[in-house]
This record gives sequence, C-alpha cells and structure tokens, in this order.
Amino acid sequence: MTIHALIADDEALSRRVLRQLLARHADVVVTAECSNGAETIAAIATPGLDVAFLDVCMPLASGLDVACGGVRPLVVFVTAFDDFAARAFDVDAVDYLLKPIDDDRFDAAVDRVRERVRLRRLDAARAEAVTGSSARTTPPYLRQLVARVGQREIIVPLDDVELLRADDVYVDVHAKGRRHVVRTSLDALERVLDPAQFLRVHRSFIVPIARMREYFSLYNIGAIIAHSPGAKAYFDRMPGVRLDATHGALHVYTVEGESSYFLAGSGRVVERGHNRLTLSDLVGPEVVLKYHYVPGMASDPPVRIDGVRMLDDPNPFVRIKEPPPRLRLYMP
Repeated sequence: MTIHALIADDEALSRRVLRQLLARHADVVVTAECSNGAETIAAIATPGLDVAFLDVCMPLASGLDVACGGVRPLVVFVTAFDDFAARAFDVDAVDYLLKPIDDDRFDAAVDRVRERVRLRRLDAARAEAVTGSSARTTPPYLRQLVARVGQREIIVPLDDVELLRADDVYVDVHAKGRRHVVRTSLDALERVLDPAQFLRVHRSFIVPIARMREYFSLYNIGAIIAHSPGAKAYFDRMPGVRLDATHGALHVYTVEGESSYFLAGSGRVVERGHNRLTLSDLVGPEVVLKYHYVPGMASDPPVRIDGVRMLDDPNPFVRIKEPPPRLRLYMP
C-alpha cells in the first residue's frame, strides 16, 4: 500500500525535515510541497492524496483554514504552537505534532495515518461493492448495521438508530438507549445511508430526519446552528424555523414558539450570554436544565452542580440541587 502525502510549511527547513522523516517510511510518497495556504488549498484537491502534513501558521491561509475547507485527505498538524490543539481535533486531525519533532512521536503519527488510510480504502471498497451489487438485487441503501460485541455480531435496525457519532475511525451507534460500535468511518457510512432518512448535521454527527423534531423539543432553547450544507438545506425547508445570521460555514436559526430551558423543576431565564445564564423564580428540590453539563461550571451564589443522564441522551444535563430563588451559572 502506497500512501500519497503533501507537505505544507512556509519554512523551507521545516519542509526538508518533514521530507527526511517521511523518507524513512518506504510506503509514503511525497507528491506535493507547498509554502503557503493558497498553494495548499489548490494542491490538496489533487485526486488520490491520502494525507497532508500541515503547519498551522502560514501566509494567505492557515493550516486550520485549509482543514476547515472541506479537505478530504487525512490531516496531521506540525507546528511550534500548542495553542491550537483543541481546534485541530475539532477538524478531525489524525495527530498534532509539536516542533522540534521527536522521531518516535512522528513515527507513531505515521502509523496512525497508515491505519486510517487502510480503513478508508477498505470502507471505500465496501461502499463500492454495496453500490455495485445493489443496482442488480437490492436498494442502494443500508437497512441495518452490524456491530461486534466480543465474539458476537449484533444487528441494529436503522429504524432503531437515534444518533450516529464519529469516534476516530469507527462510529458510535446510539439505539434504544444503548451504544454500539460499528467498524467503519462516518464518511463511508454516510455514502450508504438513505439521504431521505438520515442527515449529516455536523462533521461528527448523523441523525435520523424522523427524530429531528424530537431533538428540537428536547434541546430547543430558542436557536439552532447548522454546521453543514445538508443541515442548512433541511432547516431552510422546516416550518417555524427562521435563518437569523450566517458566520462563515455556520448558520444560526431561530425557532419560533415558546422555549423551555427546564427538564425538571421550573423557573425563568432573565439573562443569557456567552458562558453565562441567569435564572430566577426557581422552584423544586432540584432543577435540570437543557444544557449539557461541563465539569468546572460555577454559580453565584455557590450551589451544588452536577450532571444527570436523562432521555437516553449520551451526555449528562446540568442538575442543580436545592436551588435558591435566583442563580447565575457561568464558566470561570
């Protein structure tokens, strides 16, 4: 198996170091080198490219800009700055390497790339096989998923699926309150799902369209953000949803009608802002909010805040025990 790689860095010395490190791997061929973001955006569309080793800070466009632009190859960031690590993994980077590059650490990153490329090609072959055979015998879209549990295979009907979430090179399948792992990538799975039944709303999430209204009922606190063209097209057609603002690839919608922030207890929202929420008239021995719990949340006055799982959601919601009548929540 040959892996085709691109190197992008505005420093010639850094490009040479990457070339030398990759030369030790006989199955990796460097097919392009770029010295700025504009060159990289043009070169990264080359058919057959498997991985791009990107510097974060480059002229004309950063490595993050390149990766956020719908890039199809795998991405490994190589940079002198550790400030961008969280954003790097938001764009599904294989790895984030800091300069000066440690040889063993670099080799480990290449091993990860090698495995991801192998699985991508296997997924592509499977998808092609499904598409090719289905034209003769069956509809072109899957009707069920197969998950492995130990030595057993579990059949998960697509009608039971509540959420599909990317987990590195695999997919977490949430169905009937249980979690299964399917050994394929979200990209490959998306190609064999009926687009009339499933919608990719984010790089990491696919949801059943039939459950979209249910999700709005659960999470509706007045606004929705569409992360993908498919989600935007769906929300544009949905009654009672209005496009309010566009920020790059993100589209912010307002949901018409009364919104509730409470899953348990009751109260009023008197102020809502970035990383803060002020509540008043709180009633009940505990209040559960339609916000996912994040460790480190604080309040004024100080109260006990923890997370509670409800409604088969894989993430815990914010729970406040014995709330005072008025409370401000915030992230320090």
